[in-house]
Amino acid sequence: MKVKPLLEAVSAVFPAADHKGLVPEFKHLYFDEKYVQATNGSLFIRADLEEPCPKFAIDSEVFYALLKTVTSDTVELELSEKALTLKAKGMKSELALPGSPATGTIDFDVKEWTKVPDGLMKGLFLCRFTACPDQTAGPLTGVRIEKDAILSCDRWRISLYSVEAGAMAGVTLPVDLLDELKGYASQIKGYAVKDQTIYFDLGRARIGAKLVQGTFPSDKLFGAMDQVEGASGLTLTADLKEKIVLASKRQNILEGNVLEFDRMSKFTYTSANKKGKIILYAENQATGTIEEVIECKGVKGEFSFFINPMFLLEMFEETDSLLYSEKHTVACFEGNQFMHLVKTKVPEAQGA
Repeated sequence: MKVKPLLEAVSAVFPAADHKGLVPEFKHLYFDEKYVQATNGSLFIRADLEEPCPKFAIDSEVFYALLKTVTSDTVELELSEKALTLKAKGMKSELALPGSPATGTIDFDVKEWTKVPDGLMKGLFLCRFTACPDQTAGPLTGVRIEKDAILSCDRWRISLYSVEAGAMAGVTLPVDLLDELKGYASQIKGYAVKDQTIYFDLGRARIGAKLVQGTFPSDKLFGAMDQVEGASGLTLTADLKEKIVLASKRQNILEGNVLEFDRMSKFTYTSANKKGKIILYAENQATGTIEEVIECKGVKGEFSFFINPMFLLEMFEETDSLLYSEKHTVACFEGNQFMHLVKTKVPEAQGA
């Protein structure tokens, strides 16, 4: 088999395997003549193979790591009762087959694909940062698609992106699916929903995931956005946004050893004598602290909240003002299509 297309297919499905090994069957890559697939039980990815191969299951990490070291243009795969033999120029490896049979087949038999509405993926990718990380939170762990908006929230924050969802409305997508899809955003050709599972067509690959179940409190979230109606606002000028973006990039450097979704910084606004001041602070036990003070046009108010600096970078492309309601103790980044509401009185230990 040609190494390059085989490696591309394996690279596409590898992220779906369970590399923690909590369920042995989910550690494997499953080859089935025309395709290779992997699953961790909730996320499924299948990629077409350019050439047919034997049907087998194999440890994903070992196979992928070995395949990446092959320097020749082709590789041979030979299957016996107990092992898969991988042969390349100057190299031969016999890999043990798992004790369990090559099961784990995923139903990717989708007959019709529907075009994803314009702008919808951008909203999904933005709102994924606000989904609740607590896996006991049921539907709040996902991102909800309604008829004309995308919603997500945890105990302290709400994100809303206005977009016409069409037939895609009424489902809640898991965050791990959106994380994986972000790397394929330009390749998405369509989607389909079948048996409480959503699938995305990427051409030579397909990604699927079980939908998040439970009743999402959409009406309550829409109502919560009214808390900033008529609130005072700070205009995010191009110059001010540029300074905040630069500060956020520095914070991300400081938190480079932290998973993207676990990063957090403190955003503080103060005002005096008609002058405003934004203070951005982040700390990392392993690398240190960083604080930046940015002067701006003053509006009445004083507040602070926690925000993910990675999220702030992506969100700033969609916002042009920062509102604050002292009455409701909330701040809100707002743009033409996007709103991010955050409580300004959050216990330090809780983060955002």
